[in-house]
Order: sequence, then structure tokens, then C-alpha cells
Amino acid sequence: MFNIEHFFLFTILFCLSFALATKPQKSYDRNFWGATAFFIIAYTLIVGLRYGWGHDYVRYEYSYNMLEYDYSKDYDVAFWNFYKVVKAIVLPFSGWLLISTLTIIVS
Repeated sequence: MFNIEHFFLFTILFCLSFALATKPQKSYDRNFWGATAFFIIAYTLIVGLRYGWGHDYVRYEYSYNMLEYDYSKDYDVAFWNFYKVVKAIVLPFSGWLLISTLTIIVS
């Protein structure tokens, strides 16, 4: 699925990160996390708060909603356990997507 809003958000994010990348490295070496925090947060919000967008969205949503009933051997054990923890604290699918996006971008 193509979403024009996401295209524009990613274009703006790309332009801003390109501007950061053209600055001398010394300007953000001492404060790396401060310099990149905006991009980490922006990317997490753009991807983590998507609804119905992306080729993997439907599969992840289905897996999240059917967690108690369906376990397949093709699931990654770490994701399976992560699903279970998020389900246990009663977060909706969008909460899991936001947390997993933040985890992936920070790591």
C-alpha cells in the first residue's frame, strides 16, 4: 500500500538527516544521542503509528491478534516472547508496533 503522507514524512526525514550528515562529525560526536534523538523519535512515530501501511502490517497484526490460538514454528522466538509480554500488559497492536519500532531503530 502506498500512502502519500508517509512518502512526504520520509522525504522530510531524509532531507533533515542528510543535513545532519553533511555537518562535520566533531559537531555531534560528543553528543551523539542528543543529535540523533529527533530522528529516532520521528522515525519511531512515523513507522510505529502507521495503520494498514506496509507489506508486513497485516501479517504482524494477525499474529498479534491470534497469539493465544496460533503458534507457528516459523515465528522468531524473541518476537514470540515479545508479543506475549506486550499482550500481558494489555497494549493494543499499535503499542506493540511502536515499541518494536523503537527497539529496532535504537539497536
